[in-house]
Amino acid sequence: MTVSEPLNRGERLEDAHGSLHRSPELVRASVRVADIVARYRTPQVLTRRDGEKALAEVRARVGPRLRDAVSIVDRYCPTGYPVFEDNGIPGPGGAVGVRLSAWHSLFFALEADRPPPARHVPPVGVLPGEPYEVKPRRMPGGPLPPPDMNAPVTLVCLTLRYDPDRGWVELRRRLDPRWDDDLIDDHVVPCLVGFAHDAMARHVAGRDGTRERTPLGAGP
Repeated sequence: MTVSEPLNRGERLEDAHGSLHRSPELVRASVRVADIVARYRTPQVLTRRDGEKALAEVRARVGPRLRDAVSIVDRYCPTGYPVFEDNGIPGPGGAVGVRLSAWHSLFFALEADRPPPARHVPPVGVLPGEPYEVKPRRMPGGPLPPPDMNAPVTLVCLTLRYDPDRGWVELRRRLDPRWDDDLIDDHVVPCLVGFAHDAMARHVAGRDGTRERTPLGAGP
């Protein structure tokens, strides 16, 4: 049956054409997608207290796994790379990851869920022009308020890549706190494959920057 032929009565499109184009890799990907949807369909909301624990677990387990994964492509990195980084911050703003070059990086981070700034509204019953009490605003250098351990936070995976045509491109994906090693690989492997494609493109263009060849040129 060709793609242009009509379907038989009761036949679904995927039944008629799916087997014509699906390689074993695509079949495995289809099973993995179904597993992710079933397992993480209901997102978990993290408080700062739980988020700090989740980030500590990422540091303990993902760091070594990330080094093993990056070893696959480290020979294609420019001189001085890869660089593994951990800013040591336990709460929001904390991040651990790797820079594959000056133009490619991947980090796991904990971010605060900041609501949009509230519009200032005078208290109810105050007439225009009447004085009313205003809560003092913290100035630079002033004491920080105690952290709200129940404030919502999000665990994310960030990949950053420089594109000559579009500039810096950031991809931000939420990382479910129930993650396992397979889910981490789902985030890391596409980044490594994309980096390898970019490295080979630089080589073909005569601007290869791997340690085995000439220094990196003026751009990615």
